Amino acid sequence: MPTRDKMFVSYSHKDRKLFEEFKTMLAPAIQRGVVDVWDDTKIAPGTKWKEEIQMALGSASIAVLLVSQNFLASHFIAENELPPLLKAAQEEGVTIFWIYLSSCLFEQTEISSYQAAHDTSRPLDRLTKAQRQAVLSEACMKLIRATQEVAVPPTDHPTGAASQAARTQVQAAQKQADAQDPFAREQFSDEKYLTWSRSFER
Repeated sequence: MPTRDKMFVSYSHKDRKLFEEFKTMLAPAIQRGVVDVWDDTKIAPGTKWKEEIQMALGSASIAVLLVSQNFLASHFIAENELPPLLKAAQEEGVTIFWIYLSSCLFEQTEISSYQAAHDTSRPLDRLTKAQRQAVLSEACMKLIRATQEVAVPPTDHPTGAASQAARTQVQAAQKQADAQDPFAREQFSDEKYLTWSRSFER
């Protein structure tokens, strides 16, 4: 079983503009190595792209979903990316972290079971650029915190049951700390903090 230590970004190519805005906002953390992000732009020419995606799915500790009508309409995402990510969330503790790009029927999907990274009454495409950047900044800060929460210290057995048990202990400790200090996360939002858990054509 591969070690789950990466952040997998799932998005529709039709939403590339907002995807690029998200990656640009997260760039400082990527450059410093705070987060290890994988998205399909990392697939090199000549490689077997579907196998590359499957390997990346298997190494994800956090799944970032950029949700929109295009995202939900993508057969590739619906058939090849969401099922393994949602299964891993239930069985292996992978974090589902989703950002609401544009109005869509997410309530009709399993995604609705997971708290969004921001207020879903304000999809990004309804906001001005300045407002959108502010929301993305807050979302990326939460994402960095999520990365720190799922990080597991090295052990003699970095994979398997021991690794999952250690990750569960880290997450439980963080939840307990949050319960004791309910204002700790509010610094990242001007509204109340919203809790959250975790063909190639799109």
